[in-house]
Amino acid sequence: NTFDFADWVGRTKKKPVHVVSTYKRPVPLQHFLWCHGKEFKILDDKGTFLTQGFRQARLFGKKQEEKDRGLGSGRWLQLVRFLTKLDLLPVVIFSFSKRVCEELSYTLAGLDLNDHKQK
Repeated sequence: NTFDFADWVGRTKKKPVHVVSTYKRPVPLQHFLWCHGKEFKILDDKGTFLTQGFRQARLFGKKQEEKDRGLGSGRWLQLVRFLTKLDLLPVVIFSFSKRVCEELSYTLAGLDLNDHKQK
């Protein structure tokens, strides 16, 4: 729930948080699969599932699986660097596993995402 989330953020940051909503999406939503260092578009901005993109990602993934075995949480570091290069930050990384969340936080903790101007 949007209001529950805003309330939680406000309590956490000890600042008022206001929810502003609209029915029109200001930025069209598109979905991509990131597979072994390459992105594949699977849903366009009109909400159409792109079967070809999904098939390409599966095929590419099967070919790369053996090569990339053992990367583990390094894959997330690869993804964040990839998104940084394309100027697609900020990003939210979510996992259902508490253990994976903790591993990712340690993996990404030393990553400096600010340029000189932002510092």
